[in-house]
Amino acid sequence: MDVVLERLRRLPPSSQHALKLLACLGNNTDIPTLKIVLGATEAEINENLRAAVQSGAIVSRGGSYQFLHDRIQEAAYALVPEALRLTLHCQIGQRLLAELTEAEITERIFDIVNQLNVGVLPGFDPDDKARLGRLNLQAGLRAKASTAYASACHYFMFGLALLGDDGWATAYDLSFKLMLERAECELQRGKLDVSAEFIERLLLKAESRTDRTQAFRLKITLQKLHGEMALAAQTAIECLKMFEMTYPEHPTDKDVQQEYEDLKRRIGSRSIESLIELSLIDDPEIRAVSGILLELCLCFYYVDSTLFDILVCRIVKLSIQYGHSEACTVGYGLLGASLGPVFDRFDDGERFAQLAVAVSERHRFLAQRTGSYFLLHMALACTRTIDEAMRCLDAGNQAAVETGEVVFACYCATYRIMNLLARGEPLDLIWPETAKALTFVREKGYMPAKSILLARPSASSRR
Repeated sequence: MDVVLERLRRLPPSSQHALKLLACLGNNTDIPTLKIVLGATEAEINENLRAAVQSGAIVSRGGSYQFLHDRIQEAAYALVPEALRLTLHCQIGQRLLAELTEAEITERIFDIVNQLNVGVLPGFDPDDKARLGRLNLQAGLRAKASTAYASACHYFMFGLALLGDDGWATAYDLSFKLMLERAECELQRGKLDVSAEFIERLLLKAESRTDRTQAFRLKITLQKLHGEMALAAQTAIECLKMFEMTYPEHPTDKDVQQEYEDLKRRIGSRSIESLIELSLIDDPEIRAVSGILLELCLCFYYVDSTLFDILVCRIVKLSIQYGHSEACTVGYGLLGASLGPVFDRFDDGERFAQLAVAVSERHRFLAQRTGSYFLLHMALACTRTIDEAMRCLDAGNQAAVETGEVVFACYCATYRIMNLLARGEPLDLIWPETAKALTFVREKGYMPAKSILLARPSASSRR
């Protein structure tokens, strides 16, 4: 590297300056970015880098400049005095922020944040830290949407570290969101112990019922992944107590029938399909309650099927009263899967399950698409052919790949095997599919699905 560094030092000062900035930006940088960072025209950039190109340090390709080798980039970066590196990275990030439009900032958020994170200066005031924290949140959410959970965790972690303990007083909403997203991403990438630590911290820090509900939701999901359904149900009950919600402790079949009759009265003369026109819930607390009701409902699927049926009806009634939410979308699907076996209303069940998919698609409830398609598969299994039902599993799997959803993704993998068996496929074909599904649910850490695949008796048997 010393030889390469000496060669670069022989270049004209203007070329050395341009190479330093190019090295800070990475191995390959386009000319529009260099124009912003160097504050020069394209002609001036080409002139400044001409000697570097002639020396073989970099090449010009398709409107960008690229280092020929990582060692050359390292040598160019070594031209920057160590004491000035933080300042230079900070200046690059600030210039990009100042010159790019909001849409361009969104598109290039990683380039900007990666510069600013390296260039955090000791003199940053709380406003500077909060702004950079918001940018890290934006970058983390972008990475999370691409299921790049490790990268997303890095950005959330950096934002939290930047704000520090003081951030809970000076930027509470931002600190809470960063920690919430970090906890969820750790959960989605299977780091359950790390996620559990952040969830407990969230429950201690939360200042509103809505925020506490979000933390409770993650805690319930974590407990379900461990197969602790009764414990998850108790956690959901603890959360609902904040909203003074009650339900029958020892419900009977008569209670279920009364709940369903009340639901039908509320729907009235409207068709099931027309419910798609309901507005969205605009009250954050009602939206939070619907989410916890759903979690409790899913827990009681394993613990108390009668109470499950009552809660399903209540979720849908909540939607009819206040509008659609992410949780109510899955509630439609759960009702659809239950109406046939419980109330002998198989056609209505299919229609409600179709409604769940339609609502998730219309309002882009991406995280709920996997569950909606899985539950449509459950309803179609009672009214259509196995092949038609399995196509819903394929759609659910694709949605899970795009969003990183865990619980229903594991059920899609599990029920695919059950459908192959029901279709009478040869065991030689089913065995490798089963091994693949088992590997998947083990990676996700979802114990109930693992028990089903291993044919172990569990609380998942129902009806």
